[in-house]
Amino acid sequence: MDGVIPACAGVDRVYVANLPAKQREEIWDQIVAWSTDETRALMIWPSIHNEQGLNSIKLGHPRRTISAREGLLVSTWIRRGEDDSDPTE
Repeated sequence: MDGVIPACAGVDRVYVANLPAKQREEIWDQIVAWSTDETRALMIWPSIHNEQGLNSIKLGHPRRTISAREGLLVSTWIRRGEDDSDPTE
């Protein structure tokens, strides 16, 4: 895909866009193609398949994960150590 720059290793990046499914799938395919063993990615998009209206997919082991609990999608921050905190706290 022209104009899409792969993220540097070890650098967290957040991209926000409201894209059609075809473009979203193309972007995810590029993320997978450029990925290494250290790549962490999480993609969230609107969906009609659950009550919250969101769906997600992940690659690797991102520090922010999405899990389903009692029908709700829950975002969880995974700490690296005792001195690591959730950036939203």
